[in-house]
Parts: sequence; structure tokens; C-alpha cells
Amino acid sequence: MAYKKEIWTVSRLKAWQTCPMKEALRYRECLAPKGKKSALAIGSAIHKGIETWDIDEALKLLCVDFPRDQEEADAQEIAIVTVEALLNGYFQRFEPFEEHKPEKPFELRMISDHGRSYKFYIAGKIDDLVEIDGRHWIVEYKTASRLDGSYYDRLYVDSQITMYMYAMERLGYDVAGVIYRVIRKPSLRRGKTESLEQFKGRLIQDIEDRPEFYFEERKLHRSRDDIKTFEKMIFKEASLAEKLYKSGCAFQHSTACSMYGACEYLPLCMGEAGAEAMFEKRPPHEELEEATT
Repeated sequence: MAYKKEIWTVSRLKAWQTCPMKEALRYRECLAPKGKKSALAIGSAIHKGIETWDIDEALKLLCVDFPRDQEEADAQEIAIVTVEALLNGYFQRFEPFEEHKPEKPFELRMISDHGRSYKFYIAGKIDDLVEIDGRHWIVEYKTASRLDGSYYDRLYVDSQITMYMYAMERLGYDVAGVIYRVIRKPSLRRGKTESLEQFKGRLIQDIEDRPEFYFEERKLHRSRDDIKTFEKMIFKEASLAEKLYKSGCAFQHSTACSMYGACEYLPLCMGEAGAEAMFEKRPPHEELEEATT
């Protein structure tokens, strides 16, 4: 019997756990909101800069699309200045890893109670895999607007860390834990009478004066029980999601509709007129395709 491969990434798992309808719309119907948020573009550019240790390579990602209006042009200029200033500060704060494997991809069959699944896979790519004193560490680079206790509290139970440690161990790496390097996005705003160069200089100076405010590093770990629990959980979650979808019961979690402002799929769920025009068909796991290009 031929099985259609079902890929589960951390993004898909989080979408399912947030709202089954969101998982169905994005990963089964392959609907994605048009456009890309500038915050995500900044994060991707910073990742590229750290991966290549090259600011110019990072800035190329911000100049792919030509601005459609003055508002987009202004946002692009601020994004370029922000990424350049943050990467300059990051390069002063940290040294590059010597032994490392950036953008390390993985794809593994899930493990069920009866052995390896024929259908369900976990897949993803870690930002970096480094070797320190004979042991491997997963490195994740994150950008965040706020760094407080609740941000780090979530990391201690974050399924992304667990999945990545699980995957690397199944691939034969002796993983000590995860090194989290978090870059805080600046709260400074360009003044009405301030030139772009003046704003850039003020931002660079603030980063130089307060490097500990903008850059943090933490090491996190997972226990053997955490890893085994994840192995059981992911297969059961994937199986349940498929059963619900096939039965027509991909219900909504209404408490998620207003999370982080509002769910991007809310217009579709509300049946809002013209909502379909806000979305387009796109591959469900674009981040994996980016890893292989």
C-alpha cells in the first residue's frame, strides 16, 4: 500500500496545537496570507548575516522586492538600517563558531508504538550545529521585541528545542543541549525631523552602549524523559489531526482568534466577503525548500 508522506515541522505542530482549523488551512489546503511581515523579513536577514558572517548577504534579502509605495520604501530603509546595526553589534559581541554545520536539515520517520511510521515524518532545519569540547550543541538564533521572564519561561517547554534535540540524537550526534542567542529588536524610532543617517548613528551608539540589552545567550537542556515523551506525543498528534480533518471536524479554537492581535486566517473563518483574495496557494513547508536552495 502506497502512503502519501505527511511532513510535520515545528511550525505545523504549533499551528495544530493553537487551532486545528489553522493547521488544516495552511498545511492541508496550502493557503498562505499574501505578503510577508517586515518583522519576519528582519529575522530572516539577521539569520543570513550570522550564517554567512556577512552583512551584505543579509541586506540582499531585504531588497528582493521593490517597494510599492512610499510607506513600504520607508519601512525597507528602516529595516536595512536596523539589520546592519544589529549585525555590527552581534559581530562585536560574539565570535563565530569554528566547528559548525549551519542550516542543518533533517527528515525522519516518526516512531509509533509499532515501530517506524510509513506515513508520518518530522522535518526541519536547525540554525547551527556546533562542536564544543567533543560534544555537539544546537544553536538557535532568535530575534525578539521583548526579553523578559515569560520569554525564557516558554523556552523551557518549547517543542522546537525538544524536536531538534530528538532529531539530532536520532542522527547519531551526542547533543549536550541548545545554545540560544537572542537578538532584541530596537525600540528606538526615527524622529520626524531626523535623517536616516542620524537615526542610524543613534541606533548604533545605543547598541554599543548597551550590548547586554540587545544580545543574550542562554543554554537549555532536555531530559531523557522529555525526549521520549516528545517521540510519543508527535505521532499521536499527527494521527489525531489527520483523523479530525478526514472526518470534517477540523474545528476552531476561538480563544486563538485574538492571539498576537488577530489570527491571519480569521477573515476566512468569519466568511468575510473577499477574504479569499487575501490568500494564495503556496507550498506548506516553504522553510524546508529554502534550506535546499
